Amino acid sequence: MGCRGMYALTRARRGGLWAAVALSVIGCNDSTVEPWPSPQEIVQRMDDNCIVDEGIARCWAYDGAFSSDETPTMLMLRDTLVAPSPIPPLDVGRDASVLALATGEASRCAVIEALGVRCWGDNGGWVPDQPEKHYVLGQADLSLRLGDDSHERGDALPFVSLGSMGTIVQVEARPSQGYFVRDDQGRIKGWGSEPEFLGLEDRQVRGDDPEEMGDALPFVDLGTGFVAAGLAVGSGHACAWNDEGALKCWGSNHFGQLGLEPIGTIYGDEAGEMGDALPFVDLGEGVRVQQAVAALYHTCALTVAGRVKCWGASERPLEPHEPPEQVPNVLLGLGNYEPFVAPLGDRLPYVDLGTDARVVALDGDSTATCALLDVGELKCWGTNNSGQLGQGDPDPRGGRPEEMGDNLLPVDVGSGRSVVSFTAGRRSCAWLDDDSIRCWGWRTGAGREPETMGENLQPVATAEDLGLAG
Repeated sequence: MGCRGMYALTRARRGGLWAAVALSVIGCNDSTVEPWPSPQEIVQRMDDNCIVDEGIARCWAYDGAFSSDETPTMLMLRDTLVAPSPIPPLDVGRDASVLALATGEASRCAVIEALGVRCWGDNGGWVPDQPEKHYVLGQADLSLRLGDDSHERGDALPFVSLGSMGTIVQVEARPSQGYFVRDDQGRIKGWGSEPEFLGLEDRQVRGDDPEEMGDALPFVDLGTGFVAAGLAVGSGHACAWNDEGALKCWGSNHFGQLGLEPIGTIYGDEAGEMGDALPFVDLGEGVRVQQAVAALYHTCALTVAGRVKCWGASERPLEPHEPPEQVPNVLLGLGNYEPFVAPLGDRLPYVDLGTDARVVALDGDSTATCALLDVGELKCWGTNNSGQLGQGDPDPRGGRPEEMGDNLLPVDVGSGRSVVSFTAGRRSCAWLDDDSIRCWGWRTGAGREPETMGENLQPVATAEDLGLAG
């Protein structure tokens, strides 16, 4: 995919959504291109089965999507799984304006504008067949479950004690392990279990003792003058980038997902590994990052020129039932089954998404990555056993050259429809220009068969359900 003239989105409000209503050609250079809206803004407007619009968050149900029938009710902060139309807002406090959401395995956190972060769900961070407990709510009571009773909702939901942080602008889940937050001063804090991934140069759980929270909870040290403009969090590692587009990652490097050497190590669990000692990820001369996706096996970065680089997915043993095409290396989208690990730099190729393709946002998990193009199309690659790529089949994409580029078809979300925001992974959902939400992949019944996509892809929520009609 060659470099070309790029486009900048001009913002306008329409039906509660930001829409691209004007395009202007600007130069093609990673050091100059800055699209609007920011990729982070696009993806933070959706999370799992929730949307955020003008400070109001609404969530719809998936049958049995979490640990029990009670858990999704709790996460949606209402009494029943099935809600009338319009879907009621999350009850996160009187006059609370929600900026963003993040969802773990059985918990959820919301950024409340100018106030802080409220979290609810199961503080143990429920995970099937895993007895470990994770203190994901940042509360010391491991048995705590918040949100399943009406008296635990709204203003009764406690704020996570974060001390003298600035205004929180982002929250990201460490799936079953805890959360990270970022403030408007570019500072980051995290809490929960598996502390070797917190980047605090120790292996101490944060959140199991109230005296460890607040101002006692350290900031993640990313070095002199590093002001984080964005944050991406995976199961075992996290990445942050600054306004100059420089990227740093810490945590597990067992699959090469940090883009650093040596492979098979952890960065940030011992003294002297963070701060100025933590190297920048070298993605090549002049490459500037404006968003990243951190997953289990790999990391992807979106550059300011609207192009994507992915790395990691170092070899792991195949399970007996696992065909070669399902290895995580398809997640790199490089047209082969080979891992790509440090050193990276200019030798790391861009993901080929087709002629003149320009990406404006990324999202994904350990099974799939999706890229939103400036024309409102969504292209996805990775494993596809749940139909999460939206191709009407269960076949993976990304491991063969003929699967990428112009041969990688956009998700068919219906004739004439375009994607405005999305959330991607084992289950993917798109917020369309008609204010409907359509989903495919795990537990949706769509994505694996051709007749489930396109005009047959039924909305899980309409504009009327979301209170956006008219």
